[in-house]
Amino acid sequence: MFPKIKVARFDKLAPGELFVLFESGKPCFAIKTEALEETSESEMVLLGPTFPEGITEATVTKWQAATVVSYGTDFTVFLPQTPSAWFKTGETRTSVCLAISGDDVFVCANGANYPPMYLQCFINLKTGALIERNLSQISAFTKTWEIAVTNPNLPPISLLKY
Repeated sequence: MFPKIKVARFDKLAPGELFVLFESGKPCFAIKTEALEETSESEMVLLGPTFPEGITEATVTKWQAATVVSYGTDFTVFLPQTPSAWFKTGETRTSVCLAISGDDVFVCANGANYPPMYLQCFINLKTGALIERNLSQISAFTKTWEIAVTNPNLPPISLLKY
């Protein structure tokens, strides 16, 4: 079966897993994050392309007792090849923007408890690690990117593209 998927409960996913969340009749892609503390539960960052009512951007939300379709952690992020697709500050970001810092790729997201408020945070797309406020290294940003699943014998299958 390609792409490799599984149907599971959100709480059984590993941090960094890409999955489809069925929320309020608007399915969207999301990534499971690591728990910030040992006693806290994992969260998720919503990636779109549609968002639940009242959410308009990549947002970190609390875990939900939900059944999801998981693509696992074996996905590829395609970054832009044109110079004009890159910028050096996150101030010109769009609803779903990526930050590259060192060799790591992060989703720029709103981590506030209430969507009208804003708390800048970054979620590592491979590990699900969540960093609040600022990245520790210099960064570059893009609003042009794609997540796909790949197989050496087949062309990539695009799952999400901005």
